[in-house]
Amino acid sequence: MVEPDKSVQTPAPGRVVLTHGRSLMALAVARSLGQRGIEVIGCDETPMMALSFSRYVTRTFLHDPKGPHGTDHIDSLAQGVRDTAPSDGRPYVLMPIHEDTPNIAARRDLFEPVARVAAPTIETIDAVFPKHNLARTLERLGVEAPPTRLPDSAEEARRAAEDIGFPVFVKPASSTGGRGIARVEDAADMAEAFEAARLIDPDGTVLVQGLADGEDYCLTALYQDGVPRVHMAYRNLETFPGAGGFGVLRETVDPGPMPAVAERLLGPLGWTGVVQLDFRWDGTAAGTPRLIEVNPRFWGGLFQSIESGVDYPWLLYRMMVDGTVPAVPEVRLGQRTKVPLVWILGAIEDLAEDGARFDSLEEAWARARTEARSGGWWRALTQMAGGLGDALVPAASRQRFESRWQRAESARSELFTADDPLAGLGLLYAVGSLVRNGRLPEEFSR
Repeated sequence: MVEPDKSVQTPAPGRVVLTHGRSLMALAVARSLGQRGIEVIGCDETPMMALSFSRYVTRTFLHDPKGPHGTDHIDSLAQGVRDTAPSDGRPYVLMPIHEDTPNIAARRDLFEPVARVAAPTIETIDAVFPKHNLARTLERLGVEAPPTRLPDSAEEARRAAEDIGFPVFVKPASSTGGRGIARVEDAADMAEAFEAARLIDPDGTVLVQGLADGEDYCLTALYQDGVPRVHMAYRNLETFPGAGGFGVLRETVDPGPMPAVAERLLGPLGWTGVVQLDFRWDGTAAGTPRLIEVNPRFWGGLFQSIESGVDYPWLLYRMMVDGTVPAVPEVRLGQRTKVPLVWILGAIEDLAEDGARFDSLEEAWARARTEARSGGWWRALTQMAGGLGDALVPAASRQRFESRWQRAESARSELFTADDPLAGLGLLYAVGSLVRNGRLPEEFSR
């Protein structure tokens, strides 16, 4: 675990409100700030959120449900922020988490009379989010990215894919965590993928994007008035579900040329705040990183960044309170972290989808029949038992599973920590949602 820097403390420890208190992102921020003496207040629409159980959170409050458009809670949230404002003049900061960030940035006027909003301006967010806005901005600024089209129909999507060249990705413009993204191999599958993506996006906006060589890399950064103050990079060793899902096992890497590409985008926009950029890159200094997506907020791998020595919540707090960003120690390359329980699901998914098990069973059955015809009944049963074992868990899959287990064994767990053990009870927020709102949280239906 990253120990807080005891030699660098804020001159006036203040109070911070964190939204989306059910999330691991909010928990990572709370632990970062709470360890430094900052008073942390969490909020969400559901009780029994993760922040309710963290020792680093002073208290929590509930706001109205977000509703189908994700904005029905803003007035209620603003009232909660006003009600919890300190009366002694201490610094007071609202840090939006996850999808709350653009919604709060768009209504900054509701909050800034009492709290400083630690989010980029809505104008800069709109330049990079949702994905179709980013595609237009990248084209305008000449930043390297895979070819991207914005079709209005399945037929236009098919023609766009043929122009780009199959296979392509079909993406809802506003999706997060890989939701609704489909790799389409040929024209026959385009209509189904297009309609599925359109149903997920609130405005029905869909992208068709070409593939880029290399692997997925994530660059994280803190900018101030278009100037980068710090950055770090990691790659996902495991994702769930499958390709295109969110990272569940991560490793810190050298950023190579990615920061230079980021500056070509974020510098002209005058970006201020945290940001995470997804690239496809071959990992070499000579390779060209191609920008895929920009998250104008804290990211799923925030715990990875903090464990690697870049404490973004603390740095953002300092920038918001006194306009300075403390010096950052050297990034620890090779650091690994994992999302508990979820990281192993990708390996299990691999076992479940391995079609080789059926081939193993068929081959074993053929050998068993041969043995049985010659009177070797015991050898026949042995052949069938071995074939059944390979059918359930093929040898190649077992080897991959063991390799993945060893790769993740020493990785730091994101949820369960010795100094904040009860935060894991935040998994009960689904029950809290059922009790208060009469339904499971939206992410459970995904």
